[in-house]
Amino acid sequence: MWLPALLWIVPPLAWAMFGWWWSAVTTLISLAIWVAVYWAQGGPLWYALLYPFGAGVVAWIMIRSAWRGSNKVQWRGRVYTPQA
Repeated sequence: MWLPALLWIVPPLAWAMFGWWWSAVTTLISLAIWVAVYWAQGGPLWYALLYPFGAGVVAWIMIRSAWRGSNKVQWRGRVYTPQA
């Protein structure tokens, strides 16, 4: 699972560190990888084209989860606390 996460994280980091040009380059590289994966698996290539949107959603979920902390889990209106 670390490889997809790395592919989601590199483009925004490149943008933050080097500007929009490197972000565009890394996003295109990531997109090419996803197109190759979907093509090899016989899946619809348009799924791969939605990669930037999906990556943004996953990044948002990860950031939101980290921000909220790990002292509770909320699911469908219920709050669960981890037991030690």
